[in-house]
Amino acid sequence: MAAVIARVLMHTAPTPGRETVATARSAPWSRATGAAQQLLPAVLALGRLTEHLVSDGAFESDSAGQRPPERPMETGAAGLIHRRCRIAPVGAQAPDDRPQEPGAGGAEVGLRRTARGGWELLQGAVVVRDAGPAWPAGARVTHDLARRTPPTAPPVPTGPHPPGADTDSALRDVDTPGTLTITAADVRAWADATGDHNPIHLHPGAAHRAGLAVGEQELVAHGLLLGALSLALTPTTGVVDLRFPGPAALPGGGAARLGVLPAGGLTIAGRTVLVRR
Repeated sequence: MAAVIARVLMHTAPTPGRETVATARSAPWSRATGAAQQLLPAVLALGRLTEHLVSDGAFESDSAGQRPPERPMETGAAGLIHRRCRIAPVGAQAPDDRPQEPGAGGAEVGLRRTARGGWELLQGAVVVRDAGPAWPAGARVTHDLARRTPPTAPPVPTGPHPPGADTDSALRDVDTPGTLTITAADVRAWADATGDHNPIHLHPGAAHRAGLAVGEQELVAHGLLLGALSLALTPTTGVVDLRFPGPAALPGGGAARLGVLPAGGLTIAGRTVLVRR
């Protein structure tokens, strides 16, 4: 993961007089390593949550109802849209997180599912004991995800996110201290590094079919990749709260320019794609 983060940081174009982005570009490996360590439990938790959804029969891999025996992050995660991620030390309550403990009987994955406006909204809490050096006592990760229902429903042309996703229209590129260029190759590299091969990130048109307001030939960067870049540029300690109010779309074979905000938020063409709380 650190290698992918560092590579994107090297695409940075700093604005004169601003130091955050310029510093990240001059020390990409140290920044990238710290961000990767901080985000590690979120990556592990997403994989375990997806495995739980597949084993629980929540998702089917094809029209015949055959569940995928392997690679759940490729098949079971198809069409899942990331809305929010919170990471907190074990025993701490993440901000704005409703009480939710992992499942009974010692299981370390808890799941809440609701339906709203043609979407299935999922909130999964995962306790990650092997969370790495940034979380020596372990971490509790909460992922908010969404998926269109039924699977064959057409894309929604009226909005860039599922119902209930947070937005912050006050964030604009005019306030950015610099920009990052992210490419489709970077997104593929992140998928390989984390095991998250959700088709919306890799196949042009999959995000459009999943209900996101993006072009038919566009793909969407992983929310956790955006979070990793934000944490590399604007490091923090303690609880991490990442919100993804809109899709970070880019051409299937091209690149997109991310505006970097002082508080760690990211934008594309004036639209907020990541908010830090």
